[in-house]
Amino acid sequence: MVRFFIYTCFLLAFSSNLNAQLHIRGKVLNNQQNPIAFSNIILYQAKDSSFVKGTSSDNLGAFHFDNLSSGKYKIEVSYIGYKPLTKTISLDKNVNLGTFILKAEESLLEQVAITLRKPKLIQLADRLIFEVANTSLSTSSAWDIAKHTPGVVNLGDKLMVKGAQASVYINNRKVYLSPEEVQNMLENYSGEAVDKIELITNPSTAYDANERVILNIVTNSLWLPGYKGSVAAQYKQGVYAKYQLNSNHFYKTKKLNLFANLSFSPEKKLKQDESYINFLNNQDLIYENWQTDFEKTTRARSYQLNTAIDYILSNKEKLLLSLNTNFTPFQEDNIRGKTQIFNSQKTRDSLFNTRSLLDTERLNLGLNLAYHYQINEQALLKAHYHQTFFDRNINQDIQTIYKADDLSVLNENSFTTDANQKIDIYATGLDFENSFKNIDFVAGIKLSHINSENSLAYTNIKSDAQAVQNVPNFNAFDYRENIWAAYTSVKTNVKKWTAQGGLRVEYTYRKGENIANTQNFKREYTSLFPKINLSYAIDEKQQLVFDYSRNIVRPNYELLNPFSYFINENSLRTGNEKLLAAISRNFSFKYLYGNNYSLDLYYRDNGRNTTQLTFQDNSLRLLQNIPLNAIDSKSWGLDVFHGRYLFDWWYAQAILSVFHEEERFPALLSPENAYTNEVNGFYSSLYSSFTLSKDQTWSADASFLYISNYLSGSFVVDNLNNLTIGVKKSLWNNKGELSLQIADIFNQYASRLKSVYLNQNNGYYALPENRYVQLGFTYNFGNTLLKDNQRTIDQSERERLD
Repeated sequence: MVRFFIYTCFLLAFSSNLNAQLHIRGKVLNNQQNPIAFSNIILYQAKDSSFVKGTSSDNLGAFHFDNLSSGKYKIEVSYIGYKPLTKTISLDKNVNLGTFILKAEESLLEQVAITLRKPKLIQLADRLIFEVANTSLSTSSAWDIAKHTPGVVNLGDKLMVKGAQASVYINNRKVYLSPEEVQNMLENYSGEAVDKIELITNPSTAYDANERVILNIVTNSLWLPGYKGSVAAQYKQGVYAKYQLNSNHFYKTKKLNLFANLSFSPEKKLKQDESYINFLNNQDLIYENWQTDFEKTTRARSYQLNTAIDYILSNKEKLLLSLNTNFTPFQEDNIRGKTQIFNSQKTRDSLFNTRSLLDTERLNLGLNLAYHYQINEQALLKAHYHQTFFDRNINQDIQTIYKADDLSVLNENSFTTDANQKIDIYATGLDFENSFKNIDFVAGIKLSHINSENSLAYTNIKSDAQAVQNVPNFNAFDYRENIWAAYTSVKTNVKKWTAQGGLRVEYTYRKGENIANTQNFKREYTSLFPKINLSYAIDEKQQLVFDYSRNIVRPNYELLNPFSYFINENSLRTGNEKLLAAISRNFSFKYLYGNNYSLDLYYRDNGRNTTQLTFQDNSLRLLQNIPLNAIDSKSWGLDVFHGRYLFDWWYAQAILSVFHEEERFPALLSPENAYTNEVNGFYSSLYSSFTLSKDQTWSADASFLYISNYLSGSFVVDNLNNLTIGVKKSLWNNKGELSLQIADIFNQYASRLKSVYLNQNNGYYALPENRYVQLGFTYNFGNTLLKDNQRTIDQSERERLD
């Protein structure tokens, strides 16, 4: 079936009619009729000003564009110290535009003063684009930028959108890591290299079927030949001081486009928790109350290298290579916990102190290789290969001292663990894209393989705690996963209607081997995943959009690992090799008004979604966190967006949302079999960008996030908010940048979680270092006048977007 599906897709693709290739020629001179070498020439689509190609003039002032299709284009010619020229053309044959005469600009500052920056947030039918280049946010890490993206809620190491966990991509290439490792990588990824964040809420069939929401980080790249670079330093003061040094380099010739980002991040950070457990008797009355103060201090050194190389082999062939490397040779987590035990009369009976020391070494290496063959102007063939290698070793020393109320020692327990994890991921595929008449056609195949090897050893055990006695002294878990996929997508326009439909078929094979209990598993299944997008243009500004998609939610291989990890002897986190994949169905109906307004009414049936649940054992006085399949999970809501220039110097946007979440899950350790958690909530995200000086050397931005109650597994999360402001100053004709950012000013971006139902009564207050002051400095060198994908727009373009 899959083979027939693939053959059909490619036969349809290659049977299309193909158009001829055209070219444009021209020359750039000054008032004295002398050629201007290295002037910037940019070609845009006339209908939406989207970038097509960029080049520069040669020593005689001549330039050319080849391999163009017919249509309307806008060409912009510029050079520093001269007034730019713009011309719109209709291309139906080869064209020589003749000579562009650039007139000298009397004052460069006057030119800068009338150039307005484009909006920081753009709402499209299938995605939201958050522009961060040249704002104070760009001096933060990529993780900080992702957390501040409108619509994103950060919960621990997860980035959540409308209740679904977002998958992280970099330049449309997936990061194949667990949430914890994604956070670690992005915290060490310089924000100076980030141009924008794309929040894709309805991914096409070209993406894996388990991608419900994608957060795509788009980095900078040069459009025109030359070299430019930067060095930057950030100092962040929270409870402890943190530093980051990084350097970005861009180099482009007619055939080569090179980007490199290097960073070094020594840091010390603090995480504090306050938690409680009310242990209940058979009459559901509290017989014991535990209150814990938890503090984790982390010291780490990380090195990061990110490179991207695009090389044009010929006028039809291009080779793309990217490498993402994160190496943490040293990470030390010093954990201290104090638990006080109170009886039913609220008198302290005893207490215990826990100290845990973790040493971690980590290497994460990701490689992407792609080959593009431009069959003609309409048809493109792409082959791609990805490989991830991940290696982590964690050594833990844990000690617990039990004391009476008078602080006399009752007992001492201790043990050590050695955990190792190696993950190899391979993915390869072939994509074909073609356009003919008013139809865009895409088809592709993909094969991915995951191999995860895990081991955990307990040594030096001096503990009589039952939870510790129940775990094996050594365990190993090997996990294999293969996914074969084929997909196709067709998009067409008929008058005011635009329709896009796609189908993806995936065959999945999973196998896990656990040597401790020999409870191995093997699962295989084939599923179809359709996607539909219909839009109707009421007029030039108004649009109605309907989306439907069927997705699969596969459990992360980290969650399938059945090992038990102890926070202390009475609290542990366990994986679950019995987790099943879940099918979700997503519906969305949108109304768009230009780039200023949008309404999004959505419904999601998440099915048997994997959820992280916490259960207290009232007899053993134990708290266990374990992932399980929900019995049923759904959510719906309404999102409202509005963004506009209030003044020429002030752009503002707002996202407001009302939503409902509910999830029915197994009520382990409770008399009833199941329990339903549900909540009605409200979300708001406000963002403003300010130009504070006429020459635009001073700018500022401010963001405010508020979210009321929402669900996280068996917990209900209390409301939280975050106000962050930043200011930026350009120096030395844009060669230097100085920035200041104050994050979480009121220290309210901290989660309070409660799990109160049936015979369960526990919760905690998590307080990481979200509040900080950050000072950043960047120095640009090389040809800083070269344009990249951080382009500005003039007044007329801004009005058109409005």
